[in-house]
Amino acid sequence: MNDSDDDSKFSIHHLRGSDEEMDFIFSNLFNAKYPILLNAEKRWHPPTDVIETDDEFLVVMDIASVRQEDISLLYESGVLKVSGLRRDLSLPEKKHFHKMEIDFGSFERKVKINARIVDQSIKAAYENGFLVVRLKKDTSKASKVTKIVIE
Repeated sequence: MNDSDDDSKFSIHHLRGSDEEMDFIFSNLFNAKYPILLNAEKRWHPPTDVIETDDEFLVVMDIASVRQEDISLLYESGVLKVSGLRRDLSLPEKKHFHKMEIDFGSFERKVKINARIVDQSIKAAYENGFLVVRLKKDTSKASKVTKIVIE
């Protein structure tokens, strides 16, 4: 066995032992906290569930720590558009991240609703970090542009 074989074994062993480090690097490579690597227009996409019942669609979005006044909702031509801003936390100037998974900054989600909706009955509530938008089904008319107010 020569010295180069020992080096390659060490390198392979070293890579296998650093799975968590590699996971951290790749999962955060394009994170908003690295603005040099990003286009200034990058937005994060909050986790969103779309649920259909017999009478309505429910759109549930996980947007913890977003101020209600920083959320905008618009329904137009069968598409619910939710946009807003999660402001960065006030942390000490000097910090060392061990893990970075929480996104900050502007966000936008567009959800296509494949049914006609009663525009005037769209309701939204924001509680405990979850935005819930209720869209009542309507079979009698086409939808138009509707601005939605969070209650």
